[in-house]
Amino acid sequence: MENLIIVYGMIKRVDPLLGLVNASFPALLATPAGRKRAPNLAQSLAWGALCSKDERLYRVAVQQVEELDGAFDLGGPALDCLAALYAVLDDRAKMFATLERLRSMKYDGLAALEKDKHFASMHRDPEFKAFFAARR
Repeated sequence: MENLIIVYGMIKRVDPLLGLVNASFPALLATPAGRKRAPNLAQSLAWGALCSKDERLYRVAVQQVEELDGAFDLGGPALDCLAALYAVLDDRAKMFATLERLRSMKYDGLAALEKDKHFASMHRDPEFKAFFAARR
């Protein structure tokens, strides 16, 4: 399922991706095995949305991942993708809050986000630069 979500995003098949998420997520998360997959599902949905470059999907992914984040411990990779979604949607407050969460959990992928293309709109931002300068 996780790979299919990403592939749909990469080939910009937004409607099938949304149908898959809307039909499958509730059923999956109702089972113990599905709940264990919640972090991977969240990460795949966020990454698929980022690959799609579709603002409608960005917003759906943010809503779904935020709901999953409220119910499960998503961990670094899913939060990394969520922060990127916030960046492309220009939601600075949530992006910085998520980056702070990643820093507090000592997420080892945090440094790579400084140059990540999804944060391109932030690369010249003084607050963004200061956030990463403080890490060094």
